[in-house]
Order: sequence, then structure tokens, then C-alpha cells
Amino acid sequence: MAIGSATAGGITTIVTTNGTHDLVDGLHVITARQTGPGKLESGSSEVLMITVDTIPPAPGSWSSAMVQDGTELLLRIPDDGSFSEPRKGGVRTLVIDFSEDVDLSGATAVFSGNDGSLDGPDLWGITASVSRRDGDTGQILFSDPLPDDVTYLVRLDGVTDVAGNQLAGDNARTMTALCGDVNGDLETNVFDLLYAWDYRARAADAGVEETRCDVNCDGMVSVFDLLLAWDHRGHDATGYAAPALPAAASQAAGSLSQTYATSVDEHIAGGILAASSSVQGLAAFVVAAPISANVQAGSPLAASTTKAQASATTPDTPSETVGIVPAILTELSSQAQLAPLATPALAGRWLWPPSSDPSAPTAELEPSLDTNLANILGEQLDRMSAVD
Repeated sequence: MAIGSATAGGITTIVTTNGTHDLVDGLHVITARQTGPGKLESGSSEVLMITVDTIPPAPGSWSSAMVQDGTELLLRIPDDGSFSEPRKGGVRTLVIDFSEDVDLSGATAVFSGNDGSLDGPDLWGITASVSRRDGDTGQILFSDPLPDDVTYLVRLDGVTDVAGNQLAGDNARTMTALCGDVNGDLETNVFDLLYAWDYRARAADAGVEETRCDVNCDGMVSVFDLLLAWDHRGHDATGYAAPALPAAASQAAGSLSQTYATSVDEHIAGGILAASSSVQGLAAFVVAAPISANVQAGSPLAASTTKAQASATTPDTPSETVGIVPAILTELSSQAQLAPLATPALAGRWLWPPSSDPSAPTAELEPSLDTNLANILGEQLDRMSAVD
């Protein structure tokens, strides 16, 4: 099929197609022949292979990437605004798959956040860079993890394929950074603990659920993931609307506040009688069974207030789990309408198991024995599962 002709006028001849036949998208093989004056037509030239591409690239899947015990694991981000990143590193790296090889040399990422406050989250100084991982995969890398308890809208601009076609389709995703939200309901509460407990002792790379439940990113789902999730309890992003994107890539400064419940009446129902107790320097809940007549005057259990100050300190070491575990136990007991499993003695020790008979034998647990406390937590979660 002839697609054009020209009269040679020098050592170089430019042939323009005649437009009679469209060169559709795909691979085409082109050859040329020439006929000199009074001579026969020559044979075909060497083959020139060209690819016609008028189809723009399309974004495929978006994922949030995190390194967990040396292995990068991805959580897929659906295009419905429901995604939350529950791992402690937050939103730091986004991976985007495309329908074909792309050119990201001129690509930029624009992002904005909403934390439900008037000022908005503090994103000052956080930048985003775009680069290729391989031919059809790119990544957005933030200079710092995006702040927690915030809903973000991230848009990718300036993407083309190798033929220069601009990216077509939805080039943005809405996501929420919410540490501890392992069940993905955009709230952090006791139900996340129950969800994670079902996947305990499993490797983070065993499946999507295990990846989400490995909150501290150490590669295994354990009680320490529950403790970290508990430390972020009370965060609720269900009312955060997707933010509007700025016209330019510059981000406005703001302030991010994280509120922790300080009232027993507001957050934890039943079983807590005293305000707070200092255990190894950590502000901790005092967990008690219903108060009885033999409580000594002046003891922590005789406090009249029902206000309690929850520690907002991340349990970085096992010793800091003291006091947090009893608080978890109390809320679990309240949710399941079970009797509290831990009762503090006036000397500051927890007695296990509880009994209405004061003469019944008990095992005394020192507050520093976090393994025992973790075991108590596990037993209560098992009881909750049995009730469900």
C-alpha cells in the first residue's frame, strides 16, 4: 500500500504521506523505492519500523508502601475515599501503576489535607517528588511522613507516555493517615484491637489483613501492635471531607492537634474508680473492680472523681506497657459486659485471676512484668471473641 511519494531533489528526500490511508495505532513497517529517469524501479529499502500511538496512558492502581521488617509491603488504595493507612510510618511513599510506559520527567504531585480543624494540618516544609520505579510504575515520595489523623487528596500532574500523550483519567486519590485503624473504618478504638487479635502471631507479609495489623512494622502481628493502636485511640476521621487542592504546589501552614480522651465518662465506661496512678513515671489508668466497703481511706481507690488522664506516650519499650494494658482490659470488659479481669491491690500490684471471694488464692503480678500483662490482655481478647 502506497502512502506517499516525492520527487528527489538532493541527497535527502522528504516523503509526506498523502492522507489516503490512516496509520492506525500500532506497529507499522515502512519501506521506500525509487525510480530514476529511464530506469526500472529499485528494490525496497531497509525496513523502517514505527509505532503510531495516539492513546493516552491511564493510571492503574495506587498503593501506600511501607517497609516492614526489611520488606516493602503495599496496601492498595481504592478510588472511593475509604482508604486509611494504619501503620506507624504513615503516608510516606505512594506507588502508582500505569497502563503503559510513562515519562515522569515533568511530573509533579500536589496534595492537601483536612483534619477537621479550621486551620488545617501543619504541612509546612513537606514536599513531594515524583520518579519512575520502572517503565510503567512511578512513585510519589514525601520528604516527611504526612501527619496522622488527617485525610489527604493527592493529585499527579504532568505525566505523559513516550509518545507525548498526556495522562487521561482519574489522576488523584483520597486517603487518610490513621495509625491503628487496622479494620479500616476510619476510627481507632477497641474494635481495632479485636480485629488485630484475630491475626496475632502471623507474619506481616501473609496477607492484606496481616499487613494492616502490623502497626509497628516489625514484621509480625503481636500484642505490641495492639498497644500502639490503643495509644492512638479516640481518633475519628469519618467526618473529614476530601480537601480541596491548592492552585499551586505550595502548602499553607496550619496546626495539627491530636486530642486524647481525658474523661472516663466520655471514653471508658465502668471499672475505673481513680484518677491516675504513677507507675514507672507513666501516667496510667487505675483499673478496679466495683468499689467495696474494705477500701482503705486515702488509698488510690478511694478517689471520688471519675476523671482519668490517659497517657499519650507511645509504648516504645515493654516497661511502658504498664498501665496501658489494664486500661485496655477495662474497655474490653465494658464492651463485652464482662467483669474486669484485673484488680489492683493497694500496694500497686495487679491480682489475677479476680474473684468475689477475698480468701480465694490469687497470683500477684508485679507491674514491671509486662509479659504477664500482655497475657492477661490476650485472655480477655479471647473471651471477647468467644462472646462474639
